[in-house]
Amino acid sequence: MRSSVVAATVHFAVSHGVSMEQITANTGLRSEDLFDVGDRLPDHIVANVWQLIDAIRPGEAIPLKMASAVPDTYFGVLAHVWRYSEDPQNVLNLFVRFHKTLADRLHLEVSQGSNETSVHFSHPSDSIDGGCGAEVGAAATASFGRKYFGGDALLRVQFAAAAHGPLKLYKDFFGVPIEFETGRTELTFRTDLLASSIGKIDSDLSDSLVQYLEEVSAVLRNEAEPSFLKGIRKAIEENARSADYSIQGLADRLQLSVRSIQRKAKKRNIRLIDMVNEARMAHAMKLLSSQKLNLEEVSFLLGYSEVRAFARAFKRQSGQTPSDFRRSVR
Repeated sequence: MRSSVVAATVHFAVSHGVSMEQITANTGLRSEDLFDVGDRLPDHIVANVWQLIDAIRPGEAIPLKMASAVPDTYFGVLAHVWRYSEDPQNVLNLFVRFHKTLADRLHLEVSQGSNETSVHFSHPSDSIDGGCGAEVGAAATASFGRKYFGGDALLRVQFAAAAHGPLKLYKDFFGVPIEFETGRTELTFRTDLLASSIGKIDSDLSDSLVQYLEEVSAVLRNEAEPSFLKGIRKAIEENARSADYSIQGLADRLQLSVRSIQRKAKKRNIRLIDMVNEARMAHAMKLLSSQKLNLEEVSFLLGYSEVRAFARAFKRQSGQTPSDFRRSVR
Protein backbone atom coordinates (compact mmCIF):
# COMPACT_ATOMS: atom_id res chain seq x y z
CA MET A 1 0.00 0.00 0.00
CA ARG A 2 1.17 3.53 -0.77
CA SER A 3 3.02 5.04 2.20
CA SER A 4 0.98 8.26 1.99
CA VAL A 5 -2.17 6.28 2.84
CA VAL A 6 -0.45 4.51 5.73
CA ALA A 7 1.09 7.74 7.03
CA ALA A 8 -2.23 9.60 6.92
CA THR A 9 -3.90 6.81 8.90
CA VAL A 10 -1.11 6.60 11.48
CA HIS A 11 -1.01 10.38 12.02
CA PHE A 12 -4.78 10.43 12.39
CA ALA A 13 -4.64 7.56 14.89
CA VAL A 14 -2.02 9.29 17.03
CA SER A 15 -4.05 12.52 17.03
CA HIS A 16 -7.06 10.56 18.29
CA GLY A 17 -5.47 8.79 21.23
CA VAL A 18 -3.52 5.83 19.85
CA SER A 19 0.15 5.94 20.83
CA MET A 20 2.96 5.24 18.39
CA GLU A 21 4.14 2.59 20.82
CA GLN A 22 0.81 0.77 20.44
CA ILE A 23 1.03 1.01 16.67
CA THR A 24 4.60 -0.33 16.63
CA ALA A 25 3.67 -3.20 18.94
CA ASN A 26 0.64 -4.07 16.79
CA THR A 27 2.16 -3.65 13.32
CA GLY A 28 5.95 -3.46 13.63
CA LEU A 29 5.78 -0.04 12.00
CA ARG A 30 8.08 2.71 13.30
CA SER A 31 7.71 6.44 12.77
CA GLU A 32 10.83 6.55 10.57
CA ASP A 33 9.15 4.10 8.17
CA LEU A 34 6.76 6.90 7.18
CA PHE A 35 9.30 9.45 5.99
CA ASP A 36 9.28 8.43 2.32
CA VAL A 37 5.71 9.14 1.11
CA GLY A 38 6.46 7.44 -2.20
CA ASP A 39 7.38 4.15 -0.53
CA ARG A 40 5.19 1.04 -0.25
CA LEU A 41 4.21 -0.63 3.01
CA PRO A 42 2.32 -3.86 3.78
CA ASP A 43 -1.45 -3.61 3.26
CA HIS A 44 -2.35 -5.04 6.66
CA ILE A 45 -0.85 -2.07 8.55
CA VAL A 46 -3.77 0.27 7.83
CA ALA A 47 -6.31 -2.37 8.85
CA ASN A 48 -4.47 -3.06 12.11
CA VAL A 49 -4.24 0.65 12.92
CA TRP A 50 -7.98 1.00 12.33
CA GLN A 51 -8.59 -1.80 14.79
CA LEU A 52 -6.74 0.23 17.41
CA ILE A 53 -8.67 3.41 16.57
CA ASP A 54 -12.03 1.68 16.59
CA ALA A 55 -11.28 0.06 19.95
CA ILE A 56 -10.75 3.36 21.78
CA ARG A 57 -13.24 5.52 19.82
CA PRO A 58 -16.27 3.25 19.24
CA GLY A 59 -19.50 4.65 17.81
CA GLU A 60 -18.01 7.98 16.68
CA ALA A 61 -17.95 7.60 12.87
CA ILE A 62 -14.21 8.19 13.08
CA PRO A 63 -13.63 7.27 9.40
CA LEU A 64 -15.63 10.34 8.37
CA LYS A 65 -13.47 12.55 10.58
CA MET A 66 -10.35 11.23 8.90
CA ALA A 67 -11.80 11.71 5.42
CA SER A 68 -12.55 15.33 6.30
CA ALA A 69 -8.99 15.88 7.48
CA VAL A 70 -6.81 14.13 4.88
CA PRO A 71 -5.10 16.28 2.24
CA ASP A 72 -5.24 15.54 -1.48
CA THR A 73 -1.83 13.88 -1.15
CA TYR A 74 -3.71 10.95 0.39
CA PHE A 75 -4.31 9.87 -3.23
CA GLY A 76 -0.68 10.44 -4.23
CA VAL A 77 0.12 11.48 -7.80
CA LEU A 78 -3.38 10.43 -8.85
CA ALA A 79 -4.74 13.53 -7.09
CA HIS A 80 -2.54 15.82 -9.17
CA VAL A 81 -3.60 14.12 -12.41
CA TRP A 82 -7.27 14.40 -11.43
CA ARG A 83 -6.93 18.15 -10.87
CA TYR A 84 -5.95 18.63 -14.49
CA SER A 85 -8.61 16.34 -15.97
CA GLU A 86 -11.17 17.85 -18.27
CA ASP A 87 -14.16 16.04 -16.74
CA PRO A 88 -15.08 13.59 -13.95
CA GLN A 89 -15.35 10.76 -16.48
CA ASN A 90 -11.65 11.09 -17.24
CA VAL A 91 -10.96 11.01 -13.50
CA LEU A 92 -12.86 7.72 -13.29
CA ASN A 93 -10.92 6.32 -16.24
CA LEU A 94 -7.63 7.17 -14.53
CA PHE A 95 -8.79 5.65 -11.26
CA VAL A 96 -9.66 2.40 -13.05
CA ARG A 97 -6.33 2.46 -14.84
CA PHE A 98 -4.06 3.28 -11.89
CA HIS A 99 -5.90 2.27 -8.70
CA LYS A 100 -3.21 -0.32 -7.96
CA THR A 101 -0.78 2.54 -7.32
CA LEU A 102 -2.80 3.28 -4.15
CA ALA A 103 -3.12 -0.28 -2.88
CA ASP A 104 -1.82 -3.39 -4.62
CA ARG A 105 -4.80 -5.56 -3.71
CA LEU A 106 -7.53 -2.99 -4.18
CA HIS A 107 -10.28 -4.45 -6.40
CA LEU A 108 -12.37 -2.12 -8.55
CA GLU A 109 -15.39 -2.64 -10.78
CA VAL A 110 -17.33 -0.05 -12.78
CA SER A 111 -20.87 -0.46 -14.12
CA GLN A 112 -21.93 2.33 -16.47
CA GLY A 113 -25.42 2.79 -17.85
CA SER A 114 -27.15 5.62 -19.65
CA ASN A 115 -28.41 7.14 -16.38
CA GLU A 116 -26.18 5.81 -13.61
CA THR A 117 -22.56 4.79 -13.17
CA SER A 118 -21.60 2.70 -10.13
CA VAL A 119 -18.09 2.20 -8.79
CA HIS A 120 -17.70 -0.86 -6.57
CA PHE A 121 -14.48 -1.41 -4.65
CA SER A 122 -13.19 -3.87 -2.07
CA HIS A 123 -9.96 -4.90 -0.39
CA PRO A 124 -8.99 -8.05 1.53
CA SER A 125 -8.39 -5.88 4.63
CA ASP A 126 -12.10 -4.98 4.77
CA SER A 127 -12.68 -8.11 6.84
CA ILE A 128 -9.96 -7.04 9.32
CA ASP A 129 -10.90 -3.40 9.95
CA GLY A 130 -14.67 -3.82 9.80
CA GLY A 131 -14.93 -1.58 6.75
CA CYS A 132 -13.23 1.48 8.27
CA GLY A 133 -10.78 1.76 5.40
CA ALA A 134 -13.58 1.46 2.86
CA GLU A 135 -15.48 4.28 4.59
CA VAL A 136 -12.43 6.54 4.49
CA GLY A 137 -11.81 5.78 0.83
CA ALA A 138 -15.42 6.43 -0.17
CA ALA A 139 -15.71 9.58 1.92
CA ALA A 140 -12.36 11.00 0.75
CA THR A 141 -13.34 10.32 -2.86
CA ALA A 142 -16.68 12.08 -2.37
CA SER A 143 -14.93 15.07 -0.77
CA PHE A 144 -12.39 15.27 -3.58
CA GLY A 145 -15.20 15.13 -6.15
CA ARG A 146 -17.15 17.94 -4.50
CA LYS A 147 -14.00 20.07 -4.27
CA TYR A 148 -13.00 19.82 -7.92
CA PHE A 149 -16.13 18.81 -9.83
CA GLY A 150 -19.11 19.99 -7.78
CA GLY A 151 -21.47 18.03 -5.57
CA ASP A 152 -24.37 17.07 -7.85
CA ALA A 153 -23.00 13.97 -9.56
CA LEU A 154 -23.18 11.59 -6.56
CA LEU A 155 -26.57 9.83 -6.30
CA ARG A 156 -26.21 7.32 -3.47
CA VAL A 157 -23.72 5.37 -1.36
CA GLN A 158 -23.75 1.89 0.08
CA PHE A 159 -21.34 0.08 2.35
CA ALA A 160 -20.68 -3.62 2.82
CA ALA A 161 -20.18 -3.28 6.60
CA ALA A 162 -22.15 -1.69 9.42
CA ALA A 163 -21.93 2.03 10.22
CA HIS A 164 -19.32 3.15 12.75
CA GLY A 165 -21.45 5.98 14.10
CA PRO A 166 -24.91 7.59 13.94
CA LEU A 167 -26.54 7.34 10.51
CA LYS A 168 -27.29 11.07 10.50
CA LEU A 169 -23.58 11.87 10.42
CA TYR A 170 -23.20 9.88 7.22
CA LYS A 171 -26.28 11.42 5.62
CA ASP A 172 -25.02 14.91 6.45
CA PHE A 173 -21.52 14.11 5.12
CA PHE A 174 -22.52 12.56 1.80
CA GLY A 175 -25.78 14.46 1.27
CA VAL A 176 -27.36 11.53 -0.59
CA PRO A 177 -29.23 8.32 0.38
CA ILE A 178 -26.92 5.86 2.13
CA GLU A 179 -27.21 2.19 3.14
CA PHE A 180 -25.08 -0.10 5.30
CA GLU A 181 -24.58 -3.86 5.53
CA THR A 182 -25.45 -4.32 1.85
CA GLY A 183 -22.54 -6.65 1.10
CA ARG A 184 -21.06 -4.09 -1.34
CA THR A 185 -19.19 -0.82 -0.98
CA GLU A 186 -20.32 1.29 -3.90
CA LEU A 187 -20.65 4.90 -5.04
CA THR A 188 -23.27 5.64 -7.70
CA PHE A 189 -23.09 8.74 -9.90
CA ARG A 190 -25.18 10.45 -12.58
CA THR A 191 -23.68 9.37 -15.89
CA ASP A 192 -24.52 12.61 -17.69
CA LEU A 193 -22.74 14.78 -15.10
CA LEU A 194 -19.60 12.64 -15.26
CA ALA A 195 -19.14 13.89 -18.82
CA SER A 196 -19.60 17.57 -17.93
CA SER A 197 -16.48 19.40 -19.08
CA ILE A 198 -14.63 21.54 -16.56
CA GLY A 199 -11.76 22.45 -18.88
CA LYS A 200 -8.30 20.91 -18.67
CA ILE A 201 -5.92 23.27 -16.87
CA ASP A 202 -2.57 21.96 -18.12
CA SER A 203 -2.61 19.08 -20.60
CA ASP A 204 1.20 18.84 -20.81
CA LEU A 205 1.52 18.46 -17.05
CA SER A 206 -1.34 15.96 -16.98
CA ASP A 207 0.32 13.86 -19.70
CA SER A 208 3.62 13.91 -17.80
CA LEU A 209 1.92 12.75 -14.61
CA VAL A 210 0.12 9.95 -16.45
CA GLN A 211 3.46 8.81 -17.86
CA TYR A 212 4.86 8.81 -14.33
CA LEU A 213 1.97 6.64 -13.14
CA GLU A 214 2.64 4.24 -16.01
CA GLU A 215 6.23 3.91 -14.81
CA VAL A 216 5.15 3.43 -11.19
CA SER A 217 2.69 0.73 -12.26
CA ALA A 218 5.44 -1.07 -14.17
CA VAL A 219 7.74 -0.96 -11.14
CA LEU A 220 4.99 -2.33 -8.90
CA ARG A 221 4.35 -5.20 -11.27
CA ASN A 222 8.00 -6.09 -11.72
CA GLU A 223 9.69 -5.34 -8.41
CA ALA A 224 7.20 -5.17 -5.55
CA GLU A 225 6.01 -8.77 -5.74
CA PRO A 226 7.20 -12.22 -4.65
CA SER A 227 9.00 -14.27 -7.29
CA PHE A 228 5.89 -16.43 -7.87
CA LEU A 229 3.81 -13.38 -8.84
CA LYS A 230 6.63 -11.93 -10.91
CA GLY A 231 6.79 -15.19 -12.84
CA ILE A 232 3.06 -15.14 -13.49
CA ARG A 233 3.08 -11.52 -14.67
CA LYS A 234 6.07 -12.18 -16.93
CA ALA A 235 4.31 -15.19 -18.43
CA ILE A 236 1.11 -13.18 -18.98
CA GLU A 237 3.09 -10.42 -20.73
CA GLU A 238 4.92 -12.93 -22.92
CA ASN A 239 1.68 -14.66 -23.90
CA ALA A 240 0.09 -11.28 -24.65
CA ARG A 241 2.49 -10.88 -27.58
CA SER A 242 0.60 -13.68 -29.30
CA ALA A 243 -2.79 -12.50 -27.97
CA ASP A 244 -3.04 -15.48 -25.61
CA TYR A 245 -4.78 -14.54 -22.37
CA SER A 246 -5.92 -18.04 -21.41
CA ILE A 247 -5.20 -19.82 -18.13
CA GLN A 248 -4.11 -22.89 -20.11
CA GLY A 249 -1.65 -20.77 -22.07
CA LEU A 250 -0.35 -19.30 -18.83
CA ALA A 251 0.16 -22.77 -17.35
CA ASP A 252 1.92 -23.95 -20.51
CA ARG A 253 4.24 -20.95 -20.43
CA LEU A 254 5.17 -21.76 -16.80
CA GLN A 255 5.45 -25.48 -17.62
CA LEU A 256 2.88 -26.37 -14.98
CA SER A 257 -0.55 -27.95 -15.09
CA VAL A 258 -3.57 -25.69 -14.77
CA ARG A 259 -4.49 -27.44 -11.52
CA SER A 260 -1.00 -26.92 -10.11
CA ILE A 261 -0.80 -23.21 -10.88
CA GLN A 262 -4.32 -22.64 -9.56
CA ARG A 263 -3.43 -24.43 -6.33
CA LYS A 264 -0.29 -22.31 -5.90
CA ALA A 265 -2.28 -19.13 -6.56
CA LYS A 266 -5.06 -20.10 -4.14
CA LYS A 267 -2.54 -20.53 -1.32
CA ARG A 268 -1.59 -16.89 -1.83
CA ASN A 269 -5.21 -15.71 -2.04
CA ILE A 270 -4.78 -14.88 -5.75
CA ARG A 271 -7.30 -15.37 -8.56
CA LEU A 272 -5.43 -16.02 -11.80
CA ILE A 273 -8.32 -14.86 -13.93
CA ASP A 274 -8.21 -11.48 -12.17
CA MET A 275 -4.50 -11.10 -12.95
CA VAL A 276 -5.03 -12.05 -16.59
CA ASN A 277 -8.03 -9.74 -16.98
CA GLU A 278 -6.15 -6.89 -15.30
CA ALA A 279 -3.25 -7.25 -17.74
CA ARG A 280 -5.62 -7.52 -20.68
CA MET A 281 -7.50 -4.39 -19.58
CA ALA A 282 -4.26 -2.42 -19.12
CA HIS A 283 -3.17 -3.48 -22.60
CA ALA A 284 -6.58 -2.51 -24.01
CA MET A 285 -6.44 0.96 -22.47
CA LYS A 286 -2.93 1.51 -23.79
CA LEU A 287 -3.91 0.46 -27.31
CA LEU A 288 -7.08 2.57 -27.26
CA SER A 289 -5.19 5.60 -25.95
CA SER A 290 -2.77 5.61 -28.90
CA GLN A 291 -5.50 6.41 -31.47
CA LYS A 292 -3.43 4.57 -34.12
CA LEU A 293 -5.45 1.38 -34.37
CA ASN A 294 -9.10 0.82 -35.21
CA LEU A 295 -11.30 -1.26 -32.91
CA GLU A 296 -11.02 -4.37 -35.09
CA GLU A 297 -7.23 -4.24 -34.84
CA VAL A 298 -7.33 -3.63 -31.08
CA SER A 299 -9.71 -6.57 -30.62
CA PHE A 300 -7.42 -8.83 -32.66
CA LEU A 301 -4.32 -7.83 -30.68
CA LEU A 302 -6.17 -8.62 -27.45
CA GLY A 303 -7.19 -12.08 -28.64
CA TYR A 304 -10.92 -11.49 -29.16
CA SER A 305 -12.70 -13.20 -32.02
CA GLU A 306 -14.82 -10.14 -32.79
CA VAL A 307 -15.24 -6.52 -31.78
CA ARG A 308 -18.54 -7.19 -29.99
CA ALA A 309 -16.88 -9.65 -27.60
CA PHE A 310 -14.13 -7.14 -26.85
CA ALA A 311 -16.64 -4.31 -26.33
CA ARG A 312 -18.70 -6.39 -23.88
CA ALA A 313 -15.64 -7.40 -21.86
CA PHE A 314 -14.23 -3.87 -21.83
CA LYS A 315 -17.49 -2.32 -20.66
CA ARG A 316 -17.95 -5.00 -17.99
CA GLN A 317 -14.59 -4.12 -16.45
CA SER A 318 -14.33 -0.38 -17.08
CA GLY A 319 -17.95 0.74 -17.28
CA GLN A 320 -17.39 2.31 -20.73
CA THR A 321 -17.47 1.13 -24.31
CA PRO A 322 -14.09 1.14 -26.08
CA SER A 323 -15.27 4.03 -28.29
CA ASP A 324 -16.37 6.12 -25.30
CA PHE A 325 -13.07 5.47 -23.55
CA ARG A 326 -11.10 6.44 -26.66
CA ARG A 327 -13.02 9.70 -27.00
CA SER A 328 -12.48 10.54 -23.32
CA VAL A 329 -8.67 10.30 -23.56
CA ARG A 330 -8.19 12.35 -26.75
